[in-house]
Amino acid sequence: MKERNKVLVEKSKHKKHIALILMMILGLIFSQLLIGCNKIEDLNETAAAENDTNPEDEDSIVLVKNIGYISDFEESSGTRITFDPVEWITLEDTDRINELEIEEFDMPNGYYIYNSEIEEKEYELDEYTEYRFIDWGNDFSSSDEERFDYSTKDKEEFIEYLNTYTDKAAKVPFWISIKDGAVQIIEEQYVP
Repeated sequence: MKERNKVLVEKSKHKKHIALILMMILGLIFSQLLIGCNKIEDLNETAAAENDTNPEDEDSIVLVKNIGYISDFEESSGTRITFDPVEWITLEDTDRINELEIEEFDMPNGYYIYNSEIEEKEYELDEYTEYRFIDWGNDFSSSDEERFDYSTKDKEEFIEYLNTYTDKAAKVPFWISIKDGAVQIIEEQYVP
């Protein structure tokens, strides 16, 4: 009888340890999802803040922020990009996920890029356009910390960066912020 109780106690302890380990793993997964959602919320808050205009200023035009792929950058004039807009779907977009019948395994990093058709929209750039990208090769930044959030207004640097991709960054999504008909900011979206 003592042997049987001893075995039951050991099994019970073993089950508790397994349950504790599983709870820790689920906690880590959940925290990673929250971190990802917070990054997306930060992007949305930034977009909302950038979309604010002064209602008293009749000439102010709302800033529009889109995500997509840069399919062409006119190197000759450097004043225009061709952009293929896409839809950035996150785990919070449950209605859209259901509508598109996206499965959980389609979103291993908490997002899904949906591009129903290739559109080519042209947008004007000017000397004030800011280019933000991840300097993977540390070719433009002066420090390792800076390379993950590199920013420049030098379009030649940006063109050089795009040329580091063999397909001209066609599969790297960028956010573009447009105001008054011109692109204000082009920002690379990190995709793990």
